[in-house]
Amino acid sequence: MGWSMAGSDADAAVNAVRPPGDHRAAMRDDPMAFLLDCARRYGNAVRLDLDRPSWLLNDVDDIRHVLAKNALNYHKTDFQVAFTGVFGHSLINSEGQAHRVPRKTLAPHFQHRALDAMPPMIARHVEAMLAAWSHGDELNLAESVMRMTVGVSGEMFLGLGADEAERVDAFYEAVRRAYQWTVARMRGPWPKWLPTQPRRRERRYTRLLDDMTRQLIDERRAAGADARDMLSVLIRSQPAAADSADERWLRDHALGLFLAGYEPIGNAIAWALYELAEHPDIDERLAAACRHTLGDRTPTMADVPALEDARRVLNETMRIDPSPWAMARRVVTDDTLPSGVRLPAEARVIISPYTLHRRADLFPDPQRFDPQRFTPDAEKARDPYAYIPFGGGPRICIGEHVARLMGVVALAIIAPRWRVCAVGPRPRVETTNGFTSQPADSVMMVRIERRDA
Repeated sequence: MGWSMAGSDADAAVNAVRPPGDHRAAMRDDPMAFLLDCARRYGNAVRLDLDRPSWLLNDVDDIRHVLAKNALNYHKTDFQVAFTGVFGHSLINSEGQAHRVPRKTLAPHFQHRALDAMPPMIARHVEAMLAAWSHGDELNLAESVMRMTVGVSGEMFLGLGADEAERVDAFYEAVRRAYQWTVARMRGPWPKWLPTQPRRRERRYTRLLDDMTRQLIDERRAAGADARDMLSVLIRSQPAAADSADERWLRDHALGLFLAGYEPIGNAIAWALYELAEHPDIDERLAAACRHTLGDRTPTMADVPALEDARRVLNETMRIDPSPWAMARRVVTDDTLPSGVRLPAEARVIISPYTLHRRADLFPDPQRFDPQRFTPDAEKARDPYAYIPFGGGPRICIGEHVARLMGVVALAIIAPRWRVCAVGPRPRVETTNGFTSQPADSVMMVRIERRDA
């Protein structure tokens, strides 16, 4: 099928502006800045010439239409499907029945009432991280926090506790490497059949993940215990006589949940602490509020509703520094959006929380860090699809409650005890893995100080 929709008739049919210039090069060089510039210059529906006709959507009603009202007409894109080799058909990239069945199985375990045991577990991992901190040290905050969220995710989704930290690290390293080489393979100029270095290394780390996950599944089955980790929940949902397809199903979903469980929220917590370093008045207010609520206690689920300042700081961080910076969908059949934009089948739509969250009519003075945007009254007054750090509709992130809980509990423990001070210029943001944004080279250097020192 050709994509030669050039000319005034095509432009009129889709009712969107096409910016001048090389869109592919701009997306390759700095996609976040390019999309933001497009939205600011050309409005809430922008036509882009990428590998296929694409539309950047920044209108709240259009976004609601794509993510919720007509979600069945918008599927995952080729880029997301390309990760099937590593993550298989997990919740991250599956469609239809393959997505709905495991989601229905897992959904009850992600609801508030099922998460009562999580705050103490999160606290154990946060305390282990803080035990390695020393007053006056300079450290890479992004790495320190990510290692903590990896530990939480390993325990919650794979059942690997604190005494199995080496195994969690091995899973983390294999996932990271497989992810890295998959992106390198997709972005390279080589034909699909050529056995390039990225392709060979992608397969190497995928096989390693296969072996490690198979061993873990065998251990869980042999133990036969009523464990609460998500891998055990998935195993119990399977028939007793499991075959190779069941094994692959378990492997895919366990790895997908593990990755989704640590990376976005790890980025969010690190950026929240960095924002507090740049806004000492907000930092002091958060520290005082958490001390008032908790004293010296470890947070429990009963404390979480009272940790309102931590919730607002986390929400504002996910507005201004969203880890999932964009989501893309493939149009299944021709569709007309509420704004009047007409989309042809097989086109791509791009929805960018980074761009949407910077609309000045939705968030006045959008570059300013202001947790008061998330008071209960302010949230009620705002359209829910104006703020989408976890997506929306039937494919909204299943782990939203877990991620929010992890972020609030971590901030409530760290803020009263430690002050984070920025070292050098603010880290540059990059999108090297294609799905999430992170500090360049995963480096966020800070100095840490004990508040009681």
